Amino acid sequence: MKKAIYGAGKGGRILFESLSSEGVKIDFFVDAFTEKKELFGVPIYRPEDAPKDTELFISISTFPVEMPKIVEKKTIKVSIPYLKKLGFKKIYTLNQIYQKYPKVKEAIFKQIFKNIDKKLSKISIPKEIKQQLIALFEDEKSKKIIEGLIKFLETLDINYYPPISEDVMYFPDFIRDYFKNFKEIYFLDIGGYKGDTIGIFLNLFPKSQKFIIAVEPVLEFLEDINEVVNFFKGKTPFQLIVIPSALYDKNVIVPFEIQGVASKVIEAEDKRKISSAFRTVPAVRLDDILHNIPVNYVKIDVEGADDKVLRGMERIIHENKPLLAVCIYHKPEHLWEIPFYIKKTFPFYKKFFVDCYAGGYAEIVLYCIPET
Repeated sequence: MKKAIYGAGKGGRILFESLSSEGVKIDFFVDAFTEKKELFGVPIYRPEDAPKDTELFISISTFPVEMPKIVEKKTIKVSIPYLKKLGFKKIYTLNQIYQKYPKVKEAIFKQIFKNIDKKLSKISIPKEIKQQLIALFEDEKSKKIIEGLIKFLETLDINYYPPISEDVMYFPDFIRDYFKNFKEIYFLDIGGYKGDTIGIFLNLFPKSQKFIIAVEPVLEFLEDINEVVNFFKGKTPFQLIVIPSALYDKNVIVPFEIQGVASKVIEAEDKRKISSAFRTVPAVRLDDILHNIPVNYVKIDVEGADDKVLRGMERIIHENKPLLAVCIYHKPEHLWEIPFYIKKTFPFYKKFFVDCYAGGYAEIVLYCIPET
């Protein structure tokens, strides 16, 4: 049986080299968007044109549910149900590849975590903090993820890093189940980027009336958000408002670095690191500008100022008790400081979950569920 790799980007190249080093011959690549015709001397096919009697190794993150092409393009992910519908039967996600070829996992992780020591330094976390953090989570999966992340931060040993989740980031199965019967969902997308999360949200809840408030200070990204919005117009009921500002714990003008998905507010301790790709933008407390909106789901991913955003919207959270999905990886201390802050400031959050959606110490999301 022929063997192929889905994804002809950086991940596909790393996977090709890693599999080749283990003696696995790759016959072709499959990619929905690249303009290249071949890579490493082997052909690249569109998914619909590729031979289906193939072992297909997925080099990128996946969706367990079907997503439209525009969402796959914005997120650089692929839907497993879509590939099965095309006729691919032997599909291996990254976790399944690691099980089949353990040495490949080591090789890939070495690439993913290359120069991780320049991004992170080993830290010593007090025993009391570790115990309190682990105790915050009731489910064994979250506990094991937190234990693995703690050991990773203390050693930078990639063997401690948790398995990569194959669920939908920000919308795992328990979130989808929670909202499935809601007639109206008010979704606050803080860190709207290019509309990737908006597209996922609109696709997952087609029948509910959806009200979306997207916060995105990079004006160049608004065209991408509009592209997603235009795709879904007429397909599902929704309204969208974009706030073209950064959020913070006070109302100020701040330097803002433009670095694609990693665009962020430059805080005082980071000003010495400002690159040439920055501009000044307004940053506001959300409590000062958003009133009388019954928000019931909040996602926060703002590349480091996540804790400041929370402090600037305490009234909104107290009034509405929304589900929270907060990124806790932009600073090592956020792993415990943000959960402890939420637990102390908003005692109505009774259940906490965590999941990890990427290597390289990235895409770690804390979910907070209020009492009902």
